[in-house]
Amino acid sequence: MEQEHKPRTSMILLLEHVHAMDELTNEEFGAFIRNYAQYVETGLEPAYDNDRAMRMLWKVVKAFDDMNVQKMEERDRRRREANTKAYQWYHRIRMV
Repeated sequence: MEQEHKPRTSMILLLEHVHAMDELTNEEFGAFIRNYAQYVETGLEPAYDNDRAMRMLWKVVKAFDDMNVQKMEERDRRRREANTKAYQWYHRIRMV
């Protein structure tokens, strides 16, 4: 089952990935970055059907992006739990 896409307002691109794109033309590089931004905003993956190199590059960048999203969601979950505990503790103290 595919997870619902949550639009984001930022993306991370490692310099390691940028350096791996040195062989791309400026046009190809710009198109890749625009496609990545569109994916971050909408969840629509770019179609690199006829370009194996771009597909391979996309898989690397997407895996990195997915890992970062997972880390962010886990961090947010832990913060929500900590805030809930702090709220409960605070209101327990006030009731005494």
